[in-house]
Amino acid sequence: KPGLVVTYAAFQGLALGTLSSYYESFYPGIVSQAVIGTMAAFTGVLIMYRNGTLRATPQFTRALIGAAIGYFILAIVSLISSFFGVGQGYGFYGVSGLGLLLAVAGVALASLFLVLDFDQIQKGVAAGAPEKESWRAGFGLMVTIVWLYLEILRLISILRRQ
Repeated sequence: KPGLVVTYAAFQGLALGTLSSYYESFYPGIVSQAVIGTMAAFTGVLIMYRNGTLRATPQFTRALIGAAIGYFILAIVSLISSFFGVGQGYGFYGVSGLGLLLAVAGVALASLFLVLDFDQIQKGVAAGAPEKESWRAGFGLMVTIVWLYLEILRLISILRRQ
């Protein structure tokens, strides 16, 4: 359903633009730093994937999915705790050392998910997947890049807040 993906992308762009503008109002220059950081992480992971340093083995994939589930659960608990004033309303991300550690873990996790996206794209091309199906792999890659950008944005904001 490419039409649905385009609609999703438009709304995601609106939300991302709004959130970026909000961060920029508190931390001037943070958006350009996050964009550069995202491009650097993307390029670094792509190079490591292409030269075989990072591979999407079944064990790597299982470990990454497990870590993502744990990170998601932690994010939900952090969100709930923020309603009770933990970390001055930032949840676990507002707790000095813990927040920084979680932000770094989020950037690492999002970066490693690029490996799965690159692998999916490479396997699709090798299998001769129809060109009309390429939007699925592109959509997955876009979601990961946006996630990486948001994690880098959060990391930089924590560093600038301290």
